[in-house]
Amino acid sequence: MFRRLLIYFREMFPFQVYLPYSLLSYFCLYFIIEGILTEGELRINSEGIIGWVTVLCVLIILRILDEFKDIETDKRLFPDRPLPRGGVSFRDIKILGIALFIIMVMINIYLSWVL
Repeated sequence: MFRRLLIYFREMFPFQVYLPYSLLSYFCLYFIIEGILTEGELRINSEGIIGWVTVLCVLIILRILDEFKDIETDKRLFPDRPLPRGGVSFRDIKILGIALFIIMVMINIYLSWVL
């Protein structure tokens, strides 16, 4: 399963593109809000890291939901993508989506209880 998910990530969600994109997208807004709400120096704390992980999980989940939505279209128009060609199974990405959702919820619940 992990090998198939690596194929999926390499082709459909390349981390060398999405990690910098999610970091810049999230932390630009994070520093703007921190600058408005706090006085003094701006710092990245645990809330910021958890927020960024949440954004990254949401981006991956959106990619997975797009796979679910377009499965029939991809079979016809894009047979070389991992799901239509069988490089990754529907079950694999479904499990990944559920696991990411649970991780995302758990770290945000943990954040609200601890901080």
